[in-house]
Amino acid sequence: MKIEGKFKWIRGHLKYTALGIRAILGWKSQKAWMKINGADANIVDMQGLFVISQCETFGGGFRVAPGIHPKRDSATLLIALGLSKLQMLMVMGPLEKGTHVGMWDKITMEDCQTFEIGALDSNGNVSADATHNPTLFVTVDGESCLTTPCSFEFHANQLIVRGANKIPNE
Repeated sequence: MKIEGKFKWIRGHLKYTALGIRAILGWKSQKAWMKINGADANIVDMQGLFVISQCETFGGGFRVAPGIHPKRDSATLLIALGLSKLQMLMVMGPLEKGTHVGMWDKITMEDCQTFEIGALDSNGNVSADATHNPTLFVTVDGESCLTTPCSFEFHANQLIVRGANKIPNE
């Protein structure tokens, strides 16, 4: 929506909030399967949010993965699925402050080495080949660049970044 020029008259953090509300109100739930760290696939309702991250904040300063820093030995997976639209709207304030983990016993954060997500076949079973209809896009750094099925694998020490001697949350 940002690329399409939605809310172009709004600047800064407020723009991300407006885009988030618009996305929530227009969201159509889909079922998918997820595999985390090589475990068996779980079928999930994709209404909500899942994030793989190595940093605490993004999206204009939202503390999505509180306490996380990029020098850890794994990525962090935040899962907030099966939320109603009202719950998704209600979590926006706590998400900004980093106080959302544990809400409604539906929002969890865990270490993640590997993650896979895909569509169910026409019988509702896990399939490595099925695709979502409509397409389920996966975004990387705010850009829709992948569709299901897809997988992620964490590799430590693959990116060198120069900066301050001390980083937040380390």
